[in-house]
Amino acid sequence: MEAGGNCMKGFRLDEKGDVIIRNGDIELASGNKLLRQTVQQVTGTNKGEWALNKDEGIDFHKILGKNQDEDVIRAELETAARLVDDTLSITSFSVSQENRHRTINYTMVNENGEEIGGEQDYGV
Repeated sequence: MEAGGNCMKGFRLDEKGDVIIRNGDIELASGNKLLRQTVQQVTGTNKGEWALNKDEGIDFHKILGKNQDEDVIRAELETAARLVDDTLSITSFSVSQENRHRTINYTMVNENGEEIGGEQDYGV
């Protein structure tokens, strides 16, 4: 994720989405860590949920629908990833469900060869 040759940076977030502060300083994320973190944030946001950008996120109904087709879930995940980097494509993908909890595991790569892996959990 580079703009004008400069590496983009953003606040580093913990697993709950809170900014990480150590010794009074806000930690920063860049490169693959920022790319992965941003994809996680988008795929964890229900489309229309964020008042400042109603288009950000994914349609949770397509992810959480009963007996949902994996191709529909994969397409929704890829659409969300492309909100972050329009060259991202899924190279591996799996969906598992235990009771009322669905988990998506994925690996993506962009045109620069940057690869990110992630896991997104959803309560059904």
